[in-house]
Amino acid sequence: LVEGFVTAAVVAYVKAASPGIVERAGSGEALGQVPTRKALAGLALVAVLTGGLLSWFASSNPDGLEWSMERSSGSAELEAEGSVYAGAARLQESTAFLPDYGFRKAPAEAEGGGEAVEAWPAVDPGTSVAGLVGGAMTLALAALVGLSLRALKAAGGGKRA
Repeated sequence: LVEGFVTAAVVAYVKAASPGIVERAGSGEALGQVPTRKALAGLALVAVLTGGLLSWFASSNPDGLEWSMERSSGSAELEAEGSVYAGAARLQESTAFLPDYGFRKAPAEAEGGGEAVEAWPAVDPGTSVAGLVGGAMTLALAALVGLSLRALKAAGGGKRA
């Protein structure tokens, strides 16, 4: 429900900032000479504020997927055994540059006894960097998909099967 309201707010903002974008997107036309700078600058600012600052206020409670896994299996984490799973876990542990949405902890700090109660909001530069990197990676993936679809359309002459 919240995501629906956020999507509606984004579309309303884009329509107010540059109405031609929404009109052309709705009709399937290319943007052409429609000005997009104002809309993109506003969206970039909101993305940076959300990823860099609002990420501090994220809930530490389980999300919907974790909640449903815990309800169905009795554990928030799925347990798997075998060399393939162990190898994948080692690979993930050695390559994750922002594990658990933060900077990697020093070995002594990671082994420090027990679970510490984290303050809320969790003001942490690692969380901000993880939010910004995640937003940038999502933007890059969306751009890659868009460019790939454009290239496929150009290669196929724009015809649909």
